[in-house]
Amino acid sequence: MIGLASSADGSRLFALRVGNVFHRSLDGGATWINTPMGMALNSIASSADGTRLVAVGPGSFIQTSTDSGSTWTSRYQNLLWLSAASSADGRRLVASDAATRTLHVSNDFGVTWVTRGPSIAWEDVALSADGSRLAALSYTALWVDRQDRSTTGITGAVSGGPDESLELQYIGGGQFLPTRHTTGSGTFQVD
Repeated sequence: MIGLASSADGSRLFALRVGNVFHRSLDGGATWINTPMGMALNSIASSADGTRLVAVGPGSFIQTSTDSGSTWTSRYQNLLWLSAASSADGRRLVASDAATRTLHVSNDFGVTWVTRGPSIAWEDVALSADGSRLAALSYTALWVDRQDRSTTGITGAVSGGPDESLELQYIGGGQFLPTRHTTGSGTFQVD
């Protein structure tokens, strides 16, 4: 599996598999429906109720679904999509593109899209449940944006290995404070 999403209650599960196959379960994983997609997808996000989905992949269009993945609509241009995220209601969507090094945001369930944020190869994206906060992560930066278009912070370099994580706390004035660093060998608290 290369992409996974869930409804808030876990009753609807969605997975993407290498080989362009989409898997969905509408009963908490008891049974699965497998559907060939005809395109490579590597990231999927779900609304809280699991009815609205967004999926992206390299060399594909942004795909949206309003029926838990029974049917899909190609929504936005064919680019090198890396990651997608959805607000709880599925209205606000974000996707990162490595080809143009930009973020693309929709505020109308994926019908129209605009470019947002600094030009960086964003690896992963996230949205708050209400869609008012967008976060994007690359190998060198973390960017957080409010829906009212005022930047709340840009950090310096972020680096580490696959078994490391870093927790940040927003302290105001466009700044973040690292509060905890976890590695494969332990956790270090920052005071």
